[in-house]
Amino acid sequence: MLGAASGRRWSRSLRRRRLVVGLVLVVCFMVAYWGLGGVGLFRDVDQRRPVDEQFIALTEEYQVFLVRLEDWENREQRIQEIMELFELHCSFFNPLSATVSTNIRYQYVVDLNGPSRCHSRHIIRVREYAVGPLAGTATVSIKWNDPNFQKTLGLPFWPADHYLSNATQKCEKDFHHCYSKYSRETRIRFSEQKQLHTCRDIVEIFPYAFDTLKVGELWNTVPHVSHQYYYIREYSGYMNTRTKYSASVSLRYDSLDDAQSNEVSPIQGEWSVRIYSLDNGASTQYDGEVANQVKTAQKQISTTFGDKTCSWSFLGLFQ
Repeated sequence: MLGAASGRRWSRSLRRRRLVVGLVLVVCFMVAYWGLGGVGLFRDVDQRRPVDEQFIALTEEYQVFLVRLEDWENREQRIQEIMELFELHCSFFNPLSATVSTNIRYQYVVDLNGPSRCHSRHIIRVREYAVGPLAGTATVSIKWNDPNFQKTLGLPFWPADHYLSNATQKCEKDFHHCYSKYSRETRIRFSEQKQLHTCRDIVEIFPYAFDTLKVGELWNTVPHVSHQYYYIREYSGYMNTRTKYSASVSLRYDSLDDAQSNEVSPIQGEWSVRIYSLDNGASTQYDGEVANQVKTAQKQISTTFGDKTCSWSFLGLFQ
């Protein structure tokens, strides 16, 4: 009798342990499910693809990779020369009516590639602003390039709902000296630095871009690579009253101190101008007069300040 009673108690104890273990597993599953806050790993992403709900601006960017940077020790003089040349060949650009800003930033890339990380080749770039009107803020962006417009436009780079108000999205055609490509980017601005150490940190911001990622891989750590410092001079406004634009000189330096100095030559540089389609990027049409003058200016600036040999070694430096 004693042995039978002991056996029944042991059996009930085993069932209770199994029940507790089962409940713990259910709770863990639910915590993982709801704790991801709409990450999309446990839902059909087609159930809510916000392609028609979010605005993606259509833009074109004309770029020149700068050479002979040993002549850029006097940065202010060179920037003035290059922008005067832009004004000379693009009558719609008026520096007196432009909004001009200067910022210095530190930036790096979060490496997602590989099975021990996030199984993604998408480019996650973090920009932390150190000097200028944006000092103390940061941006996190996701980007990819492709030669096909429709494929690029369809990349699932929509931000999480709670970041929508701080997000900008664009699908851009990039014109370099001797090649062009399309790029899709979503950029989110934060009022302070954003810590990104795991795949989950990335997925929480861009929940639609990582549908093949498994739950157990969310805590994979991601290294920070390609650490760089940039000095950015930007001119923005409207050309011909209806074309939104942003023209920039971006100069890369070895250190923050070098970027703050006006007497140190940069190690890389780029001039670029971005123009939006009509209606601030909402239209599929561009102002043809503006676009033609910008193309002419790009050629002249490339001839005077840029690389004229289709140097593919530049590819990817400023993407």
